[in-house]
Amino acid sequence: TSQAGTSWGDGGLILDGAEGSATSSSQLDALHGDAAFSVCAWVFPGRAAYSTDINNVEFIVGLDGSGTDTWFALALRRGVPSLEFGGKTRVEHQTGVKLALGQWSHVCFSKSPGVKTGTGGASDSTRLFVNGVEASIRLSYSALDGVTFAQANAAPNLASTNKLTVGTIGASSFFQGVVADVRVFSLAVSQRQVATAFNGGRVLAWGMHEGQGETV
Repeated sequence: TSQAGTSWGDGGLILDGAEGSATSSSQLDALHGDAAFSVCAWVFPGRAAYSTDINNVEFIVGLDGSGTDTWFALALRRGVPSLEFGGKTRVEHQTGVKLALGQWSHVCFSKSPGVKTGTGGASDSTRLFVNGVEASIRLSYSALDGVTFAQANAAPNLASTNKLTVGTIGASSFFQGVVADVRVFSLAVSQRQVATAFNGGRVLAWGMHEGQGETV
């Protein structure tokens, strides 16, 4: 369901950055607890410049919920791709590379069950792909607020009542720009699958297929 502040054009769903959003008609109860998931989208950032505010975030697409680790969202923090889990905890591009303004980029996060990032030499359960290429990630959290690494890195516990929302989470931090081919999967997609999606180009629609196979 599209809300005020949205329109179709420019190859996708246009979001005004002030109130524009769209929400699925039903809850995505297939994604609950520590379920594997992936969230991918073509993104066209529409602002003239990214904010320099350290706390600035724009939510692109995710499960609209509340409470730390009960939801997730693909977002931009001052232009840097991040996977938000609430409570000022996120997994983000390790070197802080921003998405280019005024052009399309394909962004995909995949998450296997377990803690967010690997420790002791273990592989990361969270992976980031930008334009078909895997990028290094890091865990970011608010130690100044008393959050420990173990708390921040804990496996999420997604609520079964969340709905898929594009353009915002919790009616705040709206994304300004255009999104296309939004997809959320109940599995951790591979680099090969992401590369295939990237090389196939944009699908000029909000590609959400609720309850069909491994796409939710």
